[in-house]
Amino acid sequence: MPNSTYCLSFFLLIFFSFFLAGFPLSSEAADTGRKLSTSDIPAVGDKWRIGVPNKTGFPEFVNIHSGNTKGNDNVVPGFSIEVFKAVWETLALPSTRDYEFVTFDGSYDDLCCLVKDKKIDAAVGDISIVSNRTNCVDFTLPYLDSGVTMLIKVSHDGPKDMWTFTKPLSWDLWLTIISICIFIGIVVLILERRENTEADRSARKVLSKIFSLPFLSVAIPQRDMVVTNCSRLVLVVWIFLAFVLIQSYTANLSSILTVNQLQPTIPTINQLRTRYVGYQDGSFVRDFLISQFGFKESMLLPYGSVDDYEDALSKGSDNGGVAAIFDEIPYIRLFLVEYSTDYMIAGPTYKTDGLGFAFPIGSPLVSNVSRAILNFTQGTNMTPIEKKYFGKISIDQDQTQTGAVSSGSPSLTSQSFAGLFIIVVVVVLLALVVSENRVLRTLVQKYIFHSSEDVSPSGSRVQPATEMTDMNNNDSEINNVQEYMDSNQNNGDRSTEKGRLGVHSS
Repeated sequence: MPNSTYCLSFFLLIFFSFFLAGFPLSSEAADTGRKLSTSDIPAVGDKWRIGVPNKTGFPEFVNIHSGNTKGNDNVVPGFSIEVFKAVWETLALPSTRDYEFVTFDGSYDDLCCLVKDKKIDAAVGDISIVSNRTNCVDFTLPYLDSGVTMLIKVSHDGPKDMWTFTKPLSWDLWLTIISICIFIGIVVLILERRENTEADRSARKVLSKIFSLPFLSVAIPQRDMVVTNCSRLVLVVWIFLAFVLIQSYTANLSSILTVNQLQPTIPTINQLRTRYVGYQDGSFVRDFLISQFGFKESMLLPYGSVDDYEDALSKGSDNGGVAAIFDEIPYIRLFLVEYSTDYMIAGPTYKTDGLGFAFPIGSPLVSNVSRAILNFTQGTNMTPIEKKYFGKISIDQDQTQTGAVSSGSPSLTSQSFAGLFIIVVVVVLLALVVSENRVLRTLVQKYIFHSSEDVSPSGSRVQPATEMTDMNNNDSEINNVQEYMDSNQNNGDRSTEKGRLGVHSS
């Protein structure tokens, strides 16, 4: 009996042990994935030592200097620092755990190696997430997306070609306009031929009128330039066409001459390999250019600030500067805020993993900080910090537009005015038909009705009876007129003779 009691007690003890292990008694114990205990946080000393790069350029990201251990001495410690401080406060760490910033003079790769060597507990700042740094640290999720692109200087020089004035219109449109001018001149000359009383109708004079009339009607229009109504209609239509062409030509020429033509100084990567190229000092972009694009290390020059970028690009590769600068998009966007008129982003954007925070490999803080970054960036707390440091500009890669810039406005082609040309030609032909209807009727009678005349078997033309009758009538009329003229002449002779007799008798 006692043995059975002991066995029952033993089984009950095991049952309650499994029950307590499977179902925690409080919500605080169940939230172990969100909160970290003190033993989970590695520490070198009494405080967390957070390494930050000691930067002189781009203070919008990191503005922590030696002696400023908390980042509170500056009202603007930097975008990256403020994001880290806001994320740290959401981790619900024990109040006994605090941190201090430790500035580091060196590259970002060396800063990550300090975390691996346990000289610092984490690295914070504008640290790019790249593959070679994962050998030393584990990165959190990125708090800012990024990508590598090219910054170049642009020229605002206008076209220097002596034939620039022909570029607004394509060659086929120029030929079409010349053809239309000759066509209008010929039609007006035909319509005005009956009203032309000039004796000089030489070929030189006719050609002169054909080529000069269309231009004179536009440049120096006169009321008495033409007489007939059909000619006036043709000139009205021609002047309307000329007005449209002149306005289009003027607008396109103004675009070519006055609009700034943004032309990259060095448009391709192959050409850049023979020139000096810049990058941000301490950035991974240097190794990126060497490994991905095959740049020579001797042709790469480091720069640390926006002013250094501007000075190097303004000098050019041949004068001690650089032809282009490769950097991440957030830094280039900041540069363009200050220097927006003479520089531009060109070429494609090479995607990177963005900016993140670095912790020791295997640290439990990585997942918790990543979760806090995700909640922070997707909330409303991120926007005020971005406006504080970057204003209204966008430093996000997704909103950055890159690409080649057009070197000039396209020339207008004849297809652009095809409909107008068709209307003008139709109106001119109608005016010609209306004016020359008598000529057309004569041609029809001559070549259509006369083609049906009778022909003798021998092939000679046989006149119809009606035509013979008309000819006989014409002959009789001619004889009557002749007889009348002869009688008048005889009467005149008799009067003259009577006059002479009267003189002799007196």
